[in-house]
Amino acid sequence: MGRSAVALPFLERCKRFRTQPPTFWRVAALSSPFAFFLIFFSAMVWYFWHARGQGFLGWSIGAFTLGVLFREFQMIRQFIRVWPTMSEVVDWDKLDALLSTETDRGASNPEPTSSE
Repeated sequence: MGRSAVALPFLERCKRFRTQPPTFWRVAALSSPFAFFLIFFSAMVWYFWHARGQGFLGWSIGAFTLGVLFREFQMIRQFIRVWPTMSEVVDWDKLDALLSTETDRGASNPEPTSSE
């Protein structure tokens, strides 16, 4: 698990915001696509437990979901607040070169699969 496994997705997201600054909805769509699924799934679980008369479990699931979503929204908000400073210090040419090198390396040396 090299640098690309962790940093490459973040760097690709940063490159998308090079020309247009990030907005809440653009960052939310890119960074947490599971959040919308989480809301739907949690509502279904809450309804199931609440309908069975076990409201405590339903409210616990709801509180957990709100906590996860609150954390995600705070991370998005923090990214948007830091972006003006970050865009000033990023060397965009070096970022483009790094992304193209990592993409070429991934194409020529695919990750081994454990099909044995």
